[in-house]
Amino acid sequence: MTVDEGDAWAEPNWKPGVVDYLFLAFNTSVAFSPTDTPVLSRWAKMVMIVQASVSLSIVAILAARAISLL
Repeated sequence: MTVDEGDAWAEPNWKPGVVDYLFLAFNTSVAFSPTDTPVLSRWAKMVMIVQASVSLSIVAILAARAISLL
């Protein structure tokens, strides 16, 4: 979100949108760290949010199953 104008990473006149802030908040709350690869397109950010949600759900289900077996 701090890319300067005219930088090679950003398109001209790029400004962060709702998806950008949602991805930052979701990634911070789930992974507690930034990703190792910068994701620039909004559709890729949404796909990563879905993938992380599925992974988190699977871990939660497995943990609940393990706890219920105790």
